[in-house]
Amino acid sequence: ASSATMVSFPEDRSFILYLDGESDETLGQIIARVEHVDSGRRARIRSREEFWNFIVQVLSDQREGSPGGDT
Repeated sequence: ASSATMVSFPEDRSFILYLDGESDETLGQIIARVEHVDSGRRARIRSREEFWNFIVQVLSDQREGSPGGDT
């Protein structure tokens, strides 16, 4: 029997990351698009900082009830 814990991934807290073929994380180069599953908001990103900033902004807007939009 498995003792694995079931994990929930709610859509309102789920994101999809599309990495460009030119991205090279070993050099710190990220070229990507990130999309929020629930709202469809998306942004082009070029760094980890932009990635995390987008996630924080979307989740903050969601808590405050702001509709947001593409960045």
